[in-house]
Amino acid sequence: MIKIAHLSDLHLGPDIIPRALMSRRTWKRPVDPRLLQGLQTRLRKENPSYVVISGDFVNKPKKACFEHAGQTVRDLIANSGLDISEQLLVIPGNHDVSFFPKKVEDDEKRLARFRAFLRVLFQEEGRKHRFIRVDEDNKLLFLGLDTTLRSLPPT
Repeated sequence: MIKIAHLSDLHLGPDIIPRALMSRRTWKRPVDPRLLQGLQTRLRKENPSYVVISGDFVNKPKKACFEHAGQTVRDLIANSGLDISEQLLVIPGNHDVSFFPKKVEDDEKRLARFRAFLRVLFQEEGRKHRFIRVDEDNKLLFLGLDTTLRSLPPT
C-alpha cells in the first residue's frame, strides 16, 4: 500500500512585521519543539512512502530563513526514519519565491534563494531539482506546479 503524507504552509521563521502586528502576534515565531516532535512521531508511526511538502516553507524568502527552514525540515525527515533523497518531494509556495513578483520580474532570480534552500535541505550541491517524480514501480506520477512562475516550464 502506498501512503502519502502531505504537508504545506509550514511558514518557518519570522513573520512579516505588518502582518504580525495586524494579527496581534509577535513577528518572531520560533518553531514549537512539541509540534515538531508530534509530527515526527506521527510520520514515524505512519511510515509514508512519500512526504510531499507543497510550499511556504518560510514566511520571508530570506537567506537566513531558508537556512533555518532547510535544516529544520531535514532534521524532521531524518528523525522520522525517512530517506530524504527518495521519499521527500517539495514544491515552492508564494512565500518561498517572493510574494511580491512585480518587484522581481525575473523568475530565475526569484528562484535563486529557493534553490539555495534545496541545497541545504538535500545537502547535495549538484542535484538538479525537478518538480516531477515518476515512480514506475507503483505507477505514480508527482507533478508539482508552481503557479507563481510565469515564464519557466516545470522542469
